[in-house]
Amino acid sequence: MNEQELKAEMRLYVMETMIANLLVGFCLQANPHNPSTALTAMKQQMIEGAKRQTFSHLKDPAQSDLYSAELEAAASRLGSLASEQMSVMEAYRSGKSRP
Repeated sequence: MNEQELKAEMRLYVMETMIANLLVGFCLQANPHNPSTALTAMKQQMIEGAKRQTFSHLKDPAQSDLYSAELEAAASRLGSLASEQMSVMEAYRSGKSRP
């Protein structure tokens, strides 16, 4: 991996983390008493939406399948990261983790 690719990967990771934190924030607002329920529903919807996404502009069906699988994997990774962030937030809210 060259320096440019490394920088791009780091920027992508930071953006994914920020988006995961935003998802957690939305879920805390949507369901303050049980935000994990809202997050679980959101994660399932993201993954199901990714599964249904097609890439009809691609001529090669194998390449379309590869894109679809990568999109689903990315949605799953983002959902997992959001779940990790939610665990941190719930521990903080319960008083188990204080700065």
